[in-house]
Amino acid sequence: MNYKVTYAIDSLDTKPVIKTFDEEYEALEWLENEVQERINWTVEHSPYTISEKEYKEIEENEYTLVRIEKITSNKVELINDDLFGETITGYSIS
Repeated sequence: MNYKVTYAIDSLDTKPVIKTFDEEYEALEWLENEVQERINWTVEHSPYTISEKEYKEIEENEYTLVRIEKITSNKVELINDDLFGETITGYSIS
């Protein structure tokens, strides 16, 4: 079983980062590292001090840009899609 992670820069990103992983834990581990890197970059480049509340808001915003799908032979199941708030199961046409 494969897992596909799509991680956009913002909600209008036409070329998001797309990675596939064999195991769910690998996908989640990669995602956690990427989110942390983006948060760190935002904090380091902010001209202002970031409060804990603002930090949580930045983190929440980053996770809204993520889409994780579980892919089997011809079935694609959307595990999370915070951007649209839906869970979808579909089939690919080969």
